[in-house]
Amino acid sequence: MEKKIIFFIALLLCATNALAEDIDTTMFTEFGFKGKVKTVTCFYSKEDFGDIVKKSDTAYSISFDETGKLLGTDFIAKKRYIYEQGKMKSTLIFHKDYYYNYYHQYNDYHWTLDDSIVFLYNTNGDLIEKKYYQPSYDDDDSVLMVTKFKYDANNKLLETNEYYSDTRYGTNKYLFEYNIKGQLVRKQKYYYSGNSYEGPRKVYDSSFVYSTSGKIIRDSSYNFVYGKGYLWQVEHKYSYDEIGRLIKVDYNFYTDYWWPEKGVTKKQILPRQKKEYSYDTRGNILFVKEFDYDYKNPFNLKEPDKLKGIYKTKEINFLYNNEKRTQIIVTLYDRDYLGESVKMKPKRKIVFSCDVYGNWTEKKVYEIQDGVEFFKEGIIREISYYE
Repeated sequence: MEKKIIFFIALLLCATNALAEDIDTTMFTEFGFKGKVKTVTCFYSKEDFGDIVKKSDTAYSISFDETGKLLGTDFIAKKRYIYEQGKMKSTLIFHKDYYYNYYHQYNDYHWTLDDSIVFLYNTNGDLIEKKYYQPSYDDDDSVLMVTKFKYDANNKLLETNEYYSDTRYGTNKYLFEYNIKGQLVRKQKYYYSGNSYEGPRKVYDSSFVYSTSGKIIRDSSYNFVYGKGYLWQVEHKYSYDEIGRLIKVDYNFYTDYWWPEKGVTKKQILPRQKKEYSYDTRGNILFVKEFDYDYKNPFNLKEPDKLKGIYKTKEINFLYNNEKRTQIIVTLYDRDYLGESVKMKPKRKIVFSCDVYGNWTEKKVYEIQDGVEFFKEGIIREISYYE
């Protein structure tokens, strides 16, 4: 279970994974997958006399090979992933075309190739180039964007450059720095305008700090707001228990919007959110709680923001039977303002029912009004596995 939590932390460092943006499966893999999943198909559902009934239309589907590589996703668009010698060779992206059959009087659709992405590697197996193509009526498909990657002697990604075929969109450059242990400690992004008279403009500057055991303990990012002359900084702090499990994440933000004395600008460092994690004696995660910090006048220009309170906004509970995950219950809360006092009340509940592997196969969404739950929508998810 610790690996699952660390996985979510690792997402912060996904900049070093050149393929992450092309195979983002967050929306498909809610709470992760267990076991050797082969296919996942989700259907919209409705309530019929208290039971959830599967509708015929598919919400989405996803497929993997026996090694866990993503083969395809079908959602609003359809994507197919092609591998060669274990590495991504290309991605094909299709869109759905609807048309009306005049003679037979019915609507139909077909899938049309929209874009494709081709990957090129060096002799070390490192991705060095990625090209986005768009189909053309002639024999030469047009290139929409080219991304090139540079590495150091240790095969660490040092630089990424994105070039658009339309020079008006400019160029994006990403720079990466590492410590002596090979851990990412800094990531920067620069934008080069398509106008020759405008030099490079820094978009953001992120840094990462690790403990002696190698766990990330802090990351921060400066976002440079173009044309406004100020920075906006976000910081995350990570806390662990004595055996290295994540128990809390604090989200802070920095702002310099207020003047405690006339004409003097000072910086505030304010907590914004936090997440807390709890585990049972076997190491299974029991719940995740999210809290928001509420201020009287956020971004007040004359006085510091005064904290009104800390309110729980979300709670995820994991239920087990003999270490097998059977249910996941997500409760969302909303503020109920009563004059100067604030009371949190549940506004929505999402119940996930799991199969023998612990993967959810049924999702029910309830709206809560005055403590009464009303079924709103649901999804039935069918999962097949490799033996």
